[in-house]
Amino acid sequence: MKTAIIWIILLVALMGTIVFLLSQRGDMVNPFAKNSVDTMSTSSAPLTFDQATVYTCAGGEVVAAAFKTGDTTVLEVSLPDTNPTVMTQTEAASGAKYVHESGMALWEKGGTVLVEQNGEVIYAECKAGPVIEPLPIATSSDAVSGTQWIWNETSYATGSSTEPNEPEDFIVTFSEGKRFSANTDCNNVGGAYVGGNDGAISFTDMVSTLMACEGDVKESLFVNQLTQVVSYRITDNQLVLSLKSDEENGEMKFTKK
Repeated sequence: MKTAIIWIILLVALMGTIVFLLSQRGDMVNPFAKNSVDTMSTSSAPLTFDQATVYTCAGGEVVAAAFKTGDTTVLEVSLPDTNPTVMTQTEAASGAKYVHESGMALWEKGGTVLVEQNGEVIYAECKAGPVIEPLPIATSSDAVSGTQWIWNETSYATGSSTEPNEPEDFIVTFSEGKRFSANTDCNNVGGAYVGGNDGAISFTDMVSTLMACEGDVKESLFVNQLTQVVSYRITDNQLVLSLKSDEENGEMKFTKK
């Protein structure tokens, strides 16, 4: 009889522990989740943000920024290889300035953005869209319209190369109306493309989602390469996008999906 009573007490205690843990589950964060956000960038209440604007900086780095939905005083900023940071607007002598308690700040002046860390400029002359000038609009004979391509590799004139960890993570889709979208190993990117029948092409008005990802992510590298594209050619089931930059030229190579 005593043994049965002891077992009943233990069972009740176990059930109480389970109920307590379940009640706390909503406050638990999985630190290994792919899209977990740096705790310094979030608040206790989830925030929603408008579609991001993507900026290309003087060194080729890509910076994305999105306003909090319905509130232009709160800005979420995504920098290369970092989790998004939520900044709030502060007084500035000119332009619009957004700061974070970590010492990071984004400053918009006359259509150009710069990013500072503790007063030191880390990204300068950031402009919306790619730095290259738009080319004439392609005609209806544009060979890439309505196709999908998987990124396999980018090779450079210097002999070096880069490739995705998983090619299926990077798929570029060319839609009607001269629009494109791309999946990456972290976020989704979209925008417009312009070019001509001579094979010229460039990607413009690019925007990106702002999910935070960890590990060996190739997204920033991939997006930066897209901003340097100046022409394309298609051979059989392979698409080659030619790159031109001040540092080195190269080719992004895709296979048809």
